Amino acid sequence: MIEAAWNTYVRIPLPWIRTLGPAYWLKQSPWSRHGYLQYSRLTAESYVLRDALSPFITHEARFLDVGCNGGRHLRMLELAGATRGHLAGVDIQKLGDHYPIYCGSFEGVLPMIADRWYTVVFTMGMTIELVPPSVPICHHMARIANKAVVLMVHETDVPYPRLWRLEFEREGFTLITYQPPAVLDDLTLFVFERIE
Repeated sequence: MIEAAWNTYVRIPLPWIRTLGPAYWLKQSPWSRHGYLQYSRLTAESYVLRDALSPFITHEARFLDVGCNGGRHLRMLELAGATRGHLAGVDIQKLGDHYPIYCGSFEGVLPMIADRWYTVVFTMGMTIELVPPSVPICHHMARIANKAVVLMVHETDVPYPRLWRLEFEREGFTLITYQPPAVLDDLTLFVFERIE
């Protein structure tokens, strides 16, 4: 909790914390320990994510998966009724041609996306927890989301935990769903909606 508060309020990475940066992820082969084939299957948590995203699915809704890897959750949304042309992802590598992928680091790509361009911005797994607190990842996710931000994140045993609720409340969102990690195998579900 102390590190989460530090990362939320002070926003300076603690000197003893080190993460695998964008260069590491860029050089992963499909079969390596962190290669995209390791993240190609849907999990039980994927279906919890789908259920959290389902209320936002319409023919007009646009979704952005931050840390999309090979696009498994984008495919899942398409099967749930989302319009294929309105699904996109951000990842360090372009891992397929099924959906538009913004290639690059989160800190390089997200600032380039227009305000409120996507209906929902979401992420799952060990993604934004690896981004140093000096990078305003929550600000950018909130800025580009028109309606909601959905997170399935690890709150402990990660390099850069944050007080997620406070981060998004600062950006004009309110927490509408919280599901603790005991239910989701160490992942916490947060669903934030923009306050109008």
